[in-house]
Amino acid sequence: MMKQILSRIVWISLIIILGVTILPRVVSNALLNLGHLMAVQISIENNKSLDDVNKVVNRLLISPSILPISKYKTTQTLWAAEVYSASQQWDQARLTYRNYRSSGGDINMAMTRLRGLARLRGWCINNNDHIIDLAKELTTEVQAFKFLGDVCISNDNLDAAIEAYRNAYMMSTTSDISSTLAWLLFGRSERIKDSAPDSSFADLDEVIRILEFIPPDEFNTRDYYILAWSYWQFNRFNDSIGAYQDCLNKGIVDRYTYSCAINLGHIYSSWLPQTEQDLMLANEYYQTAQRLAFDDFSLLEVFESLGQISLRMNKPALARDYFIESLHIESKCIQCRLGLAQSLERLGQFKTAVQQYQRVLQLAPDEPNALEALEELKGH
Repeated sequence: MMKQILSRIVWISLIIILGVTILPRVVSNALLNLGHLMAVQISIENNKSLDDVNKVVNRLLISPSILPISKYKTTQTLWAAEVYSASQQWDQARLTYRNYRSSGGDINMAMTRLRGLARLRGWCINNNDHIIDLAKELTTEVQAFKFLGDVCISNDNLDAAIEAYRNAYMMSTTSDISSTLAWLLFGRSERIKDSAPDSSFADLDEVIRILEFIPPDEFNTRDYYILAWSYWQFNRFNDSIGAYQDCLNKGIVDRYTYSCAINLGHIYSSWLPQTEQDLMLANEYYQTAQRLAFDDFSLLEVFESLGQISLRMNKPALARDYFIESLHIESKCIQCRLGLAQSLERLGQFKTAVQQYQRVLQLAPDEPNALEALEELKGH
């Protein structure tokens, strides 16, 4: 009997503790999100006067008693700032964000919510200056430009993001700003390499100048990958190989380390002049890439590469196995199917090789290697 009473007392105590500590927090967060949603809703209605917006702000300022008064005061200020921002009443928004900061509001939360509002409204395109002004009320000028850059990244506006990060870089060359700016320039270079090759090379040249300024101990694997690729485009082969190797030496397992390994394999198997190629070394890097592969696509690339290098090293049985593995991942891979056919032909399995060449032609009717091989195998 006593145990049952004690058990009930424990359960009742837990319920009281949960009610006192967790429930107010849940309700508080729900109210914060409600306020944010109302602010966003206001942004749908265009051309509101300041008087109209002030009425909306006043409707939001209904104090929920469950919130501590100190938290409520900063919360209502943040709501008001978001409503003014959403309604593009920029002067009022700046003043209200300033008050929010001075009253001890959560700056990270305000920045996160402002970023969401700016992304939703697409402000990166037409309201860059206003975003900067609002962000500067909450943080430093450098961080404000970074904030704008991140908003523009989320809106997939590379040019505006690059411009924002360039402004931040001019004020502070910290590794995080430098790394992001280089990554943005690299991304734009890849986008325009066919339509505007000169501009693409100009972006890569800027990438090199930015990343070479970062201390080596502050490099991440993405920096090394981007730098190595950029070096290669300017025929700085030794510098490129060195950067790829430094990437691997970081000892980090991620998609950029994988890319560094697979590209080193490509370098020694085909990218270098034939007299400088090293098939054994290429095979070692492909094996490293296999250990670093992070999804089916990367595994497919590795198995196809290992199959091709095995063929060149006169190991058709091993090549066959690699190509079979690759076809388990993607049965419509033309080069994998062609490699399997070539491996079988080398092994003297001509009937099966013919079948595989025919399957290649089902995928690519004009594939010249398959057509030539079938012509040569007619007598077998």
